[in-house]
Amino acid sequence: MHGSFRMKEILGVLLLVSIWIRTTDAVRNTELRCPDTSLDAEVDKTVILPCWTVPKMDVGNKVEWVLNDTVDVHLLRKGKHEFDDQGKDYKDRTSLFNSELETGNCSLRLKTKMSHTGRYRCTVRIGDETKHCFISLTVHPHERSNTTQLNLSDSTNSPGGNKDSTFPPGGIVGIVFGIVGIIIIIILIWKRKTCSEVLGGKRPWPFPFPRPPCCPSGEVVLQIDPDDPVAQPRPGRTEVGRTGHQENT
Repeated sequence: MHGSFRMKEILGVLLLVSIWIRTTDAVRNTELRCPDTSLDAEVDKTVILPCWTVPKMDVGNKVEWVLNDTVDVHLLRKGKHEFDDQGKDYKDRTSLFNSELETGNCSLRLKTKMSHTGRYRCTVRIGDETKHCFISLTVHPHERSNTTQLNLSDSTNSPGGNKDSTFPPGGIVGIVFGIVGIIIIIILIWKRKTCSEVLGGKRPWPFPFPRPPCCPSGEVVLQIDPDDPVAQPRPGRTEVGRTGHQENT
């Protein structure tokens, strides 16, 4: 009986050693692949940096994404996500496919910023082996960020706006000059009419400053001194005339 029990122990140890050797060989032969070595993405868009093991191996113990070997992008250590050392430009912008970590999917989901351009390193820990692969990401600005025209329909504060309507750059300037021109014309017409009515004796001079010697039509106004009895108007004499005064015959 003792010999039979010892034999079972020996067989058990050999089985464990065999399993360990096979596992070690499998880990040693596992590759970490980043199929897309370079990616382009638009700013503020979600992009996936692909990375997985071949064959499928559980990577839920450790996954690290690092930018340019200096900035921690996303860290999974001992099965827990760590954000204390995460770069400030990556806060609330990264995630892993947690349900697929046991099948070797360690891809990174990232909402991009312009500062995210660079070379990313994916690192996983499988058993006693550490694997790496690299992806370069280039982030571009929005395609329509340099638009020169202002589309009124794009404003959320413009109800009923026409989607095809655009506001010309010089529209406001043209409208202002047009309004000013109309006001000047109205003032000139009103002043001419007022001057004619004053000279004709229909109404008094309405302004606080002295009346001009002539109006725009060229009519001359007689300046009469009220204290000079000689200069007082005589019957049949008018104050206004083409040559200074007129005598009615």
